[in-house]
Amino acid sequence: MSIAHIKVPGLDQARLTALIEPVLAAHGVVGVELLWKTDGTGWVLTLNIEKPDAKAAGEGISIDLCTDISHELSAAFDVDEFIPHAYRLEVGSPGLERNLYLLEDYRRFANSKVKAKLCREVLGLRAFRGTLSGVTDTGLVSFEADSVKVEVPIEDIQTCRLVFDMAKVSVSGGAKANSPKPRSSGSLRGNRESKRNR
Repeated sequence: MSIAHIKVPGLDQARLTALIEPVLAAHGVVGVELLWKTDGTGWVLTLNIEKPDAKAAGEGISIDLCTDISHELSAAFDVDEFIPHAYRLEVGSPGLERNLYLLEDYRRFANSKVKAKLCREVLGLRAFRGTLSGVTDTGLVSFEADSVKVEVPIEDIQTCRLVFDMAKVSVSGGAKANSPKPRSSGSLRGNRESKRNR
């Protein structure tokens, strides 16, 4: 599966990813997060994408790319009609402070500043800021925090996200695509809006 983190309560996840994944593959990107939620103005389906070989969060993701993917997904969703009510589709980058989900994320973003929360206390640490050292030969995720080296299995990490580091600014940024449309939607991010609200 090319989407690392999926949280789409109430939607058919298999059906949804079957529509999304070929579009992502055609554009040479992978999904970081696919989220279905409300935001005060209605339902939103958010898809955050990135280049699989990017060394910096958001690298290679442009507004035009997000908009193109948003348009293609909107068309596919409108034909399939499996979301029964109005919603917006937002396609964008996960941002400079993206969450890490896969072992490959921990390898790729080694030497980055992170904020992590563990499922249990390890060496006196449970929630901390530090430097992600990477992944050990035995598959443990390794951090340096408060002069302590912490190595844990990925299953013991509750959350971990990159922390923006001014010293390493090479902004190729996280674009988000926006575009209105009736029935499904994308954002700038690349954005589209669903018809079903009328």
